[in-house]
Parts: sequence; C-alpha cells; structure tokens
Amino acid sequence: MRRTWMAAGLIVALPLASGCDRAPTAPTSVPVPAAVVTAPTTLAVAGATLRLEASAWRDFQPIAPSGGSPLYLVVRLRTTSGSPLPEGIGIDQAWVVHESMAWITAPSPTGAPWGPDVIEFMAREGPRWGPDVPVDVVVRVTGTDGGPKLIAVRQAMIDRTD
Repeated sequence: MRRTWMAAGLIVALPLASGCDRAPTAPTSVPVPAAVVTAPTTLAVAGATLRLEASAWRDFQPIAPSGGSPLYLVVRLRTTSGSPLPEGIGIDQAWVVHESMAWITAPSPTGAPWGPDVIEFMAREGPRWGPDVPVDVVVRVTGTDGGPKLIAVRQAMIDRTD
C-alpha cells in the first residue's frame, strides 16, 4: 500500500516539478491588440471549420504552493465535423485576457492521442487570476493558407482544483 501512495505522489509531482524553477509569467497591462479582441470563434482552413476549446484552472490542493498554483491552460483545436485537421496545423501563441490584462504565452503540444480531428496544447506558470473569473482565450493558428490566423473562446471560466 505504501508503494502505491508513493507512486501516486510521484505521478502528481513529476509534471509539476518540470516548471517549479520558473517564476509565473506576469501578465501585461498593455492594451490588447484589436485583432485579439475581435478574433472569431470559428476558423475556415483548407475546407475544414475549426473551433477552439479552452480549460483554465488553478490548483489549491494540499501539494500546491501557498495561495494556490499559477494558472494552467489547455487548449484544443478541433474540426467541427470530425474530419481530420488540415495537414501542418499548429498553435504558436496564446493570449489569455482578463479585464484589461493579458497573459501572452507559447503553449506546448501535449502529445495526447485525441485523434485526427484535434490537437492539444498546454501552458503553465500563468498569472494568479481567479479562480471563478471569466477570461477570453485567443490562439494564433499556424500552417494555414495566407499565414497565421486567430481563433477565440470567449468567457471561459478559470476553475479551481482542491
């Protein structure tokens, strides 16, 4: 039984340890670009319609830092029809906007095997907003015809894990 708990503790602690030596990224208080503010919620690329899903949360479990963890963000880009994503699609930048502030980050692919119609990216070490506050999440999609394009999720709530 003791080994089971030790293994469970390692499974939880290892992903957190990879970012423990970095300070949370401070949000900027500069005006958010108009293109980010007006980004659409769907995007047509190579005959497919894409939509964005976003999950944002802060961890308040006993192993979390005092006052809770910095913000975590997971975004999924998927087709609306279930057809495969166009070849070469990716995400290279994300804006998480809360009121007049933005956290600008470069999310990393998670490698999660969701299927041919979805890709997932994650960013860690964000600001300590919320929980229970709405944010707009906007990502820059790469690999599209005509250069990078923006897509948004509006009013995503920052959740709390306890």
